[in-house]
Amino acid sequence: MLSRIEHAMSLTDQLRSLPTAEPRLHGWVDVQSRVAARQTARARRRLGLQLAAAASVAIIAVTAAWRAGTSVPIDTLEAQVQWIDHQISVADGDIEPGSAEQLWRRRVGAMNSLVQLRYVEAQRIDM
Repeated sequence: MLSRIEHAMSLTDQLRSLPTAEPRLHGWVDVQSRVAARQTARARRRLGLQLAAAASVAIIAVTAAWRAGTSVPIDTLEAQVQWIDHQISVADGDIEPGSAEQLWRRRVGAMNSLVQLRYVEAQRIDM
């Protein structure tokens, strides 16, 4: 059995026998470009989610204004809440705090509208 000193010397010799690594000419530039590419991809995904949310809100607004009854707006608002919940869960900490707050505000607004429509619907049933 080797002593600690002999083991350390053996390990040192083994490390010295490894081939030398060739320094990359623009290694740091490569790392920076990969980080920038990831940031760009995240920004594009975030923008895509925001555009999809804006489109869904626009569709909901048009549909709600077009139909006078409460059943279509209720279904639409429920779908909007589900979509916002999906966006929040997909982001999973990979979203800026301002965007997360905006999503939660939209969710609260949709839920408030849903409660108001349910209240109107309940009043119609009681009549």
